[in-house]
Amino acid sequence: MTNDSTPTGGQGDRLADRDLAKHRRPQLIPARRSAIPNRLSSRTSQSRFRTLLQHRAARRPQKPNTDDLLINLFGAPQGAGLVGPGAEGFERAAFVEAITCPTGVTQVVIEYADLYRLFGGAAARDLEEALESRIYSAEALEDAIEHIESRTDPVPIGDGGANPDQAPTLAWFATPRQDADVVHHTLQAQRKPNLIALISGPWAYGPTHLIEADGPWKPPRRSIELLSSQQAVSRLAQGSAPGA
Repeated sequence: MTNDSTPTGGQGDRLADRDLAKHRRPQLIPARRSAIPNRLSSRTSQSRFRTLLQHRAARRPQKPNTDDLLINLFGAPQGAGLVGPGAEGFERAAFVEAITCPTGVTQVVIEYADLYRLFGGAAARDLEEALESRIYSAEALEDAIEHIESRTDPVPIGDGGANPDQAPTLAWFATPRQDADVVHHTLQAQRKPNLIALISGPWAYGPTHLIEADGPWKPPRRSIELLSSQQAVSRLAQGSAPGA
């Protein structure tokens, strides 16, 4: 089931001058990595991930087409929320697809705190080290936003050059907490290259999808397997192997 929440604010707010809005971006409440338990050393991390590669399954899961990526089917340029008992398993599945499909997503942006939440401390460090070229692991939400703004350009309203059907280039996995208005501010302008976001939790500025323990209440045209942290890491190891 997909619940479409009504965006906060009127049409005039959405069409406000972006230059003025840029200088008035709401104050972020920092959530630094120092609050997260210590992680393993880089050498231990790389060794652990190499072990996963050496023990990968002989039969690799079939990769979906770019148009069938979960980030495309469920995400939205204005953000889409994920709630329910299966939400984290769905996030992992979408994350794995985005990482292993460079033709559809050139980079994944995520806070390290969310990597830790989805995969656990040791695995999060492993992934951060091994997927350096495919992932931007941000210290805090503000760092993720600054990275996104440095990699994209806002498209003026009514610009015919924008192509909303183009596959997203940046996939953003975000947990706004009390900073939802800041995330919404970043997503308001259509960006080039494209930016698409999945939000952990309910989202007031766009659709919110209910993910049951066995998958979405209303699945799309393809099957979806929710992933545990171990399953997700295994899939990433397979996808990172030469020739995968």
